[in-house]
Amino acid sequence: MKRLFSWLADVWLTATVLSLPFTPDGLGGRLGVSVARIDTLGLLLVVGLAAKFLLRLDDGMWAWLARAGVPGAGLVTRVGAAMHRWMAPRRLGWCVSAFTLVLGLLAAEIFLRVGFKLVDPDLANYLTNPYRDTGTGIYRFDPERKMVRMRPNYDRTMNFNGYQWQHHADARGYRNPPGTDQADIVLLGDSFVYGHGLPETSTLRHYLAQDTGRPVANLGEQGADLHFEYQILTHDVLQYHPQRVYLFFFFNDISDIVAHLTAEDRERFLNSSVTDHTVHYAVAEPPPRILLHPLESWLVESYLVRAWDFGWRYFSKPAAQRKPGIKEGADMAAPASRAAARTGAEQAKAGPPGERDLPENWMKLLPFKNNADMAQAMQFHLYALRKTQDFAQQNHLELVIVYLWLDRNLDRVYAPILEDACRRIGLPFYNMKVDYMAGATVNASLFLPGDNHLSDAGTKLTAKVLAEKFPLDRPPAPLPPVTAP
Repeated sequence: MKRLFSWLADVWLTATVLSLPFTPDGLGGRLGVSVARIDTLGLLLVVGLAAKFLLRLDDGMWAWLARAGVPGAGLVTRVGAAMHRWMAPRRLGWCVSAFTLVLGLLAAEIFLRVGFKLVDPDLANYLTNPYRDTGTGIYRFDPERKMVRMRPNYDRTMNFNGYQWQHHADARGYRNPPGTDQADIVLLGDSFVYGHGLPETSTLRHYLAQDTGRPVANLGEQGADLHFEYQILTHDVLQYHPQRVYLFFFFNDISDIVAHLTAEDRERFLNSSVTDHTVHYAVAEPPPRILLHPLESWLVESYLVRAWDFGWRYFSKPAAQRKPGIKEGADMAAPASRAAARTGAEQAKAGPPGERDLPENWMKLLPFKNNADMAQAMQFHLYALRKTQDFAQQNHLELVIVYLWLDRNLDRVYAPILEDACRRIGLPFYNMKVDYMAGATVNASLFLPGDNHLSDAGTKLTAKVLAEKFPLDRPPAPLPPVTAP
């Protein structure tokens, strides 16, 4: 038995050492096939060395090769024998230390899982982030659409920014209650529509269904922009046979387009016909093949591994760049929304435009000035409005654009641009600015404290305003049958 384990340890260590050049950032990345990340290989190397020398596994592959006269094998076995002799009087102490280390790591894992609310909020978000497309994350990447999609029929507890709620995705991969197969109203948007931080019974979908007496489907996704929403509109919305579609805009939607699509993707979209809704403009590069990806996916589920990764990322930055994490919305923390950080300085400087600057000369303003990506992203968004309008008209859908106003500098830039664009093409547009400002004087909790997503009061107000401003004319669709218990 000892010889078998000796062989396994030698093969383990040899394979690990030979794999070191074949990491995604090394030779493996250039070849398109990697073994694992360097930190994963380092962990495997440490485990292999610990097993070999603590358990004295010295009669394995290299000993056999040395007896067979293979050049170099003798040197390896002599080095191993020297290590074994050095370890001999210390083996018990090392074994006790290793056992204590394992117990300590296990205790740390349990503490992080149970007491994550006690650690730094940024670290807590990194540990518990449910908006991932691997492991227990609620998303999986769809290369055909170049977007993440929620996993169908998936349930889990969500924790972010100190808020906890239950997530349930239906068979189509959206956050709807059972039986939502048909709807008069469909909602498209990001985490404000999804219901970040809220139970399903506090979402915009729930209150709008309550206020209108009509079935409503929530097709919102955290981190969505108009690229995501256009894909959902053209692929999924018609399954619900709706009368109306509400498309919600939030100020980070433009920077999300920069994060999700390359300049080439955006250019292909801009060069497509308004009436062509089959164009494949978003080209996803095949992910590099990592042979030990299942192992890495399992390891990253460890809160201890995530804490190490968080610390590595944090302390590898210059001190001036170690800014506090964004706590004002999960849209800033998804696997696909990092352009906001790249353009944050320009966004912060964006001020209210003069009337003469908008909308024709909006490209002269920050964050578009001297930022070709942001300018192209806005062009993409404006053109996507025309294409979504055409798709809605072709399929006899009422399309309404709703601006979710947070009273930021970017809101003062974006809202006039979008309102004018919608007016020019005859697309209904509504800005929640007045309603939110008036509602805030009555109820100061329209947004979740420390997070800035809509609270229960915020979604209730939004639904009430939309139900009053945009009444439905056609008879309601039949409600789904109630299954007897």
